[in-house]
Amino acid sequence: MKQFNQRVILFQDKQINDTIKVGNVDFVLDNAFRKAWNTIQKAVVFSAPKDTDLMPFDEVIVHHFISESEHKLPIMDKKLSWLEYSQIYARIRNGELKMLNNYLFVEPIKFDNTRFFNSDSGFLMTNRSGNDYVERMGVAYKISDSCREAGLNEGDIIIFGKNCEYQIDVDGKQLYRMELRDVITTINEDMKITAIKA
Repeated sequence: MKQFNQRVILFQDKQINDTIKVGNVDFVLDNAFRKAWNTIQKAVVFSAPKDTDLMPFDEVIVHHFISESEHKLPIMDKKLSWLEYSQIYARIRNGELKMLNNYLFVEPIKFDNTRFFNSDSGFLMTNRSGNDYVERMGVAYKISDSCREAGLNEGDIIIFGKNCEYQIDVDGKQLYRMELRDVITTINEDMKITAIKA
C-alpha cells in the first residue's frame, strides 16, 4: 500500500464501546447518543507513509474521527480506517508512549489538590467539590518533541486556553489532549493562585 497526503491506515478490532462496567455489572450503552464519546481511541498501524514517525504494528491514540463512516476502508475484509497523521496524538512502541506532532496530554488539577493553592493564611479553601477541576489549569503529563523544543517540560504547571480540554482516557487515567498552541503560560508552584467563581 502507498498512502498519499500523510494518511495513515489503521486497524481496529472494535471501534465503539458498547458496554460500561459499574461495579461488577456490565450495562449496554446506546451508541446512537454521543457516539464520539464512546469511540475507542486506540488503534494499530496497518500502513503508514515513510515521512511519519509510525511503523506497522505501532499502537496509536487517535482522534474520534476514526469511527466516522467516511474514514472506513472497504478493502481486504479487514476492519481498516484511515486518519491524517495530524489526527494521531501518540504512539506506543515497546510499551513506551511517545507524543506526536504538536500534541501533549495534560493532567487536570482538582480543587482538592491543595499544593497549588497556597495563600498568606495557608491553603486556599473552596466550596467546590474535590471532583471539580480547576478551570484552565493542569500539569503537562506527556509532551511531544516539538513541545519540548519550545521550552515546555513534563511536570510543568500550565494555564491553557478556553474550550481546549478534549478529555481522553489513557490507560485508565482521565487526561486532556491539547496542542502546544493551546498552552498560554507555565506558572511556578509558589505563585499565589486565585480561584475565580464561575
